[in-house]
Amino acid sequence: MCSMSLASKIVVADSIVWGNVPRSINSASLLVVYSDIAGVGGAWSGVGNKNVDPAFVMPGYWANPNDLTKPASPDDQSAVWVHGYYHLMSKAGRWDPVTKTWVKDAVTSPCIDAGDPASLVGAEPSPNGNRINMGAYGGTSQASLSTSGQ
Repeated sequence: MCSMSLASKIVVADSIVWGNVPRSINSASLLVVYSDIAGVGGAWSGVGNKNVDPAFVMPGYWANPNDLTKPASPDDQSAVWVHGYYHLMSKAGRWDPVTKTWVKDAVTSPCIDAGDPASLVGAEPSPNGNRINMGAYGGTSQASLSTSGQ
């Protein structure tokens, strides 16, 4: 995620805001571009934005403390947070930090190669589509691989 102040607005770029609680964001103070933002009623307005499931490997969730396989409401005082795994799925490959290998998935995230064309690809391994991925691993050596050109 990249952010900076621009004429009293915070610019959010190359980011994914999905499955968060509460679901609202104060749009008056933000300029959001080239990001995947979950929203009721359509995509967040802004250049290059999406409103699509980012295809995380395993999103985190609130669970029943007695059975972590059972989801719970975030309003439940006894609920516990089960940490997620936020790499983007990719048919070309994504980094698995547990096995320390590249793993191929059955689907490819729409957030791969979808960041700001002006953002640097950085340490993203090839193939990277010459465009940064959205999300926490975009621009890093653990960025999911692009299916572009395959």
